[in-house]
Amino acid sequence: MATAAAARVALVTGSTSGLGNGIARALASKGHSIILTGFGEKKEIESCEHNIKRDFQVPCYHIHADLANESEIRKMCSEIIKKHSPGIDILVNNAGFQHIDEIERFPVEIWNTMVAVMLTAPFLLTKYLLPGMRKKGWGRIINIASAHAVVASEKKAAYCSAKHGLIGLTKVTALDMARTGITCNSINPGWVGTEIFWKQVKMISEQLKISEDEAKFRILEKHPTKELTTVEQVGAAVNFLCSPAADNMTGTSLVLDGGWTAV
Repeated sequence: MATAAAARVALVTGSTSGLGNGIARALASKGHSIILTGFGEKKEIESCEHNIKRDFQVPCYHIHADLANESEIRKMCSEIIKKHSPGIDILVNNAGFQHIDEIERFPVEIWNTMVAVMLTAPFLLTKYLLPGMRKKGWGRIINIASAHAVVASEKKAAYCSAKHGLIGLTKVTALDMARTGITCNSINPGWVGTEIFWKQVKMISEQLKISEDEAKFRILEKHPTKELTTVEQVGAAVNFLCSPAADNMTGTSLVLDGGWTAV
């Protein structure tokens, strides 16, 4: 466990499963207190909390909010600030989901929800939680973007649009916060071995009537390394951006995509 001086309070969105939970655990391993938010069954969420507390001996609790709803985000931030005056230290905007369809068939309601969760919510959380960071003269905002923040794939209009926008938000936040002790950066993973990835493998396998191994290989063709990025690698990148080594790093992206966007 880190020393008290190094320990801070971190909010990780979409952290009740998958990549977000891995990021929360990585931060907890450095002694930071963790606020989880995300959907899931009550027992699953309680298990996430319990495991972090047990494994890292740090405070951890879950707070519910629908990140597609502005009023719920505002309420969540108010509750967090009441509990952690004057606010949190680390914000990781990770929550997101995928929907794949051609533009003319893409449901408008799903587009609106995806943009709300993956672009508007990071803006609102940044807006509401920045004042506390300003008062302390220190803060880390980390936006989990994607290789799809700089390149596109077919049938992913909302996801690519939201992630491209998140890079713009990252850059503007970094410029607005220059000389305040607050940095804002993104992490751009390629394919990460999470539930979202394996769902796409299964879908392609069924659509093309090929094995899941072959479907996985076809997806990983975009990675020149032919290797998945791991949850642990992304968590380590988050910890790096929160470390003194990254104090003068802001407005940029750490790319973990197996060479995808180098082509």
